[in-house]
Amino acid sequence: MSLGFDFKVVLLTEDGDKNEDGSINATEMQEYVLKGIDSMEKMNEWFDRFDEQVAYPNEGNIKYDVGSDGMVVVIVKTQEVRSQVEDFITQTNNTNRSNV
Repeated sequence: MSLGFDFKVVLLTEDGDKNEDGSINATEMQEYVLKGIDSMEKMNEWFDRFDEQVAYPNEGNIKYDVGSDGMVVVIVKTQEVRSQVEDFITQTNNTNRSNV
């Protein structure tokens, strides 16, 4: 069942330096719309592929959280992982929506 909106991803890259309180600043931020990902079922399918292709191979260098409002926040530690996330999102957005 469609939620009436496509999920969005905010991709943040950490700068690596910790603040006094232990928090880490983001040096880059980009927002993406996941075209055609407009239901929890499609989001679960998307994340199954994302975990397999991007998150698990980069464990320790990536973390993410999915909000109930359709916003996904992905935080990466390296430019290499950032590129993999961007490539995955681009590939997903370029596929036929019926296959997503």
